[in-house]
Amino acid sequence: MLTGWPCPSCGGTRCVLALTALDLPGAAANNPLVLLAAVGLAVALLLDAGERILHRPLLSPEPLLRRPAVARTLAVALVLANWVYLILAERG
Repeated sequence: MLTGWPCPSCGGTRCVLALTALDLPGAAANNPLVLLAAVGLAVALLLDAGERILHRPLLSPEPLLRRPAVARTLAVALVLANWVYLILAERG
């Protein structure tokens, strides 16, 4: 921490290490956004495998992709909420 404030990705490596040990509470405590991204990636991989096996789409991201402003706003809100959590957790 150069400034004394944690960056939005601080704890990301510790989160992934906790995930590899199946320590979900520890992963969430280190960086909830990285945990959310890892779970999202796992779900996306499972859906992709299911689509390849069944030869049909299982879930379409089109509603969100048709509204890029909503997707951007959601992404920024998630990063800011995660950053606030990291700052408060560090000071607590």
